[in-house]
Amino acid sequence: MKIPKCFPDELLFSRIIRHFIQCGMTSTNYLECMFGTRKVSIHPVLTCDVENISQYASEDIETILYQQTLAPLFLTFMPEQASNLKQAMISGDSSKALRVCQYHKLNQEVGLSLKYCPLCARDDITKFGVAYWHREHQILGVSACSIHGATLKGQPLPKRQRLNETFLPDYKGDVIYSTEIEKEFSIFCKNVLSYFSDPNSGLNLEIYKNGLYLCVFWST
Repeated sequence: MKIPKCFPDELLFSRIIRHFIQCGMTSTNYLECMFGTRKVSIHPVLTCDVENISQYASEDIETILYQQTLAPLFLTFMPEQASNLKQAMISGDSSKALRVCQYHKLNQEVGLSLKYCPLCARDDITKFGVAYWHREHQILGVSACSIHGATLKGQPLPKRQRLNETFLPDYKGDVIYSTEIEKEFSIFCKNVLSYFSDPNSGLNLEIYKNGLYLCVFWST
């Protein structure tokens, strides 16, 4: 029942989707086996119940939480709520986790969706045999791929049942390229996420501000 190993920059939610496909179960049976209830609703970027999921993975709780979700950004920039958010995500209290970080308010314009780069999807299929959801693409405000400079495409998620064997990035379709400043901003955000994916990294506002300044400076 081990879930597949994590691909580079892969969301935990993406691993769960791939595992679901491999198991060949119905969605309700899979949820009961993995989470103990068929009524669980899995959030794509702030996936909770990490303590339980870690039993089926090759990584520990900290690695999954900090390197396979967007938790590091919220834990860093909402320090007064960090303890509550971390505990909620580890224990499986999804409602509390989303309420604490106010994710719905931050993302209310586009709704619950995942973003992807078609060129990354094609590269992933070539390298790994399957396209998957990249964590850096899901950062709020990021609209371009930091590698290819392609404009990210959005895929809305169903409100409740999110386990679907076809729900992986689409490698087909036209590629539209973003502006240079959008790409530079995506690189900056990727670096910020990577830095804070180490739970021992402290918040250095000067480094953060200087990085953002350089991002804007070199794009103008």
